[in-house]
Amino acid sequence: IDGHRGMTDVAGLLLLRVQARDHASTVMNVTAGQTYTFSASGWWVDAYIPCGAGGYSLPWLRPFEKDRIVPGAKWFCLIALFDKSPDQPLEIGRGRRWDATASGQLTFMANDIPSMYWNNFGHLRLAVTWEPTQTGSLT
Repeated sequence: IDGHRGMTDVAGLLLLRVQARDHASTVMNVTAGQTYTFSASGWWVDAYIPCGAGGYSLPWLRPFEKDRIVPGAKWFCLIALFDKSPDQPLEIGRGRRWDATASGQLTFMANDIPSMYWNNFGHLRLAVTWEPTQTGSLT
């Protein structure tokens, strides 16, 4: 944006399709200091268990929860990893606001056991919005 110092981003909308079977290809770049709003809709299926972006819990799966990408989030909850690191997971579910503290990349996926994506089906629709940020005066 020519002539507007301090404008680090513009308002935006990004629409993504997050596939249940894929845990590496749905990505977006994020900018430090920017606030993002995520809103997910649709259904996906873990083997034969349909659910939305909020995920599900079943008592008989409790022994395997420690093996999920994000052990503390529900099965098939929509999650994102910052720069593909499981040390910095972001639980999105049906939606949330998030302030990026560093620039990098978010990778979106279903919260599942890494070796079990082969039996997943369907996809979610994810809308990501952000507002312009100001780092100084507009001149």
